[in-house]
Amino acid sequence: MKFLHYILFIINIHKVEPYFIQNQYKPICENCKFFIPNKNECRKFGDMNIINGKYSYESAINVRNDEDKCGEYAFLFKKNNFIVNGLTYLEIAL
Repeated sequence: MKFLHYILFIINIHKVEPYFIQNQYKPICENCKFFIPNKNECRKFGDMNIINGKYSYESAINVRNDEDKCGEYAFLFKKNNFIVNGLTYLEIAL
């Protein structure tokens, strides 16, 4: 009888499996036009140093964890339409 339970479990596991993956339907920062890939930073949130004029941006993980910024559900997400085979046009040009 136990064997029958195991067989039924194995047959039905494919129906349950996708529910174990968390965050699979949330937007990915890597596909956002504000994401800086080589630094994992968000171009949407940053400051400019008034002494040397250099920009510093917040980490993408900090922006996603802060509900006042982009948040877990990426409220400020804008799709990057300039991605070709996983590379942006800027990365292809370099």
